[in-house]
Amino acid sequence: MIESDLLAKRNQVYSLTNIGRIQGLVLDEMIGTIAILDAHKDFWLSHDLSDIPIQLQKNLGMLAQSDLVEGDRISLLKAQEYFMEKVVESKEIHGCSPIYVPGYAEAIAFPVENGAKADLILTDSILKIVSKEHGDLLKKLLDTKDFHLYKIKGDLKIAFTVTDVNLYLGLFRLDGTYDIGQDLYCTGNEAVEWGLDLFKHFRDLSEPVYSLNTFL
Repeated sequence: MIESDLLAKRNQVYSLTNIGRIQGLVLDEMIGTIAILDAHKDFWLSHDLSDIPIQLQKNLGMLAQSDLVEGDRISLLKAQEYFMEKVVESKEIHGCSPIYVPGYAEAIAFPVENGAKADLILTDSILKIVSKEHGDLLKKLLDTKDFHLYKIKGDLKIAFTVTDVNLYLGLFRLDGTYDIGQDLYCTGNEAVEWGLDLFKHFRDLSEPVYSLNTFL
């Protein structure tokens, strides 16, 4: 390793060189990504990852503290119920959604009305639905200084919410349908950091919504 300039020896003490240190960081990142892919192999194999930026795909190891929340015969919408149960406790919410699920609007509104900060990105089609179904609630939220709404054009293949402590990640199947029965639930600072980077990516592609007049 000394000959490869990965280690240096000084006064009988071995230490990593700059090259060795950087290679170690890259290797650690790669091992973490391989581990999360292996831990939830079926999830990653059966879903569309095309809307996750390449750099974040490389950094999937940041989601190491994660579990799959899946529906069953008794509770088909277990993943959504779990999300709504947890999100109402959040102090910060950053969400992006190309789907409409009954109860989501109220689940987001409750913490905002109790002092939480929330930024939401909705596709054009979902924003029209939410404006029609929850126009009064959405207008009330838009008048709240800690709530910001954005719209994004096109069809997204990913739905996710980042809070101050966790990340909820939902994906479309390879056949183009959204997998309503399965979410990846991630905890830890690295998962939140990964989720915020993903949110910033889509926010940069979005435009702010200040009024619902064009949707009602």
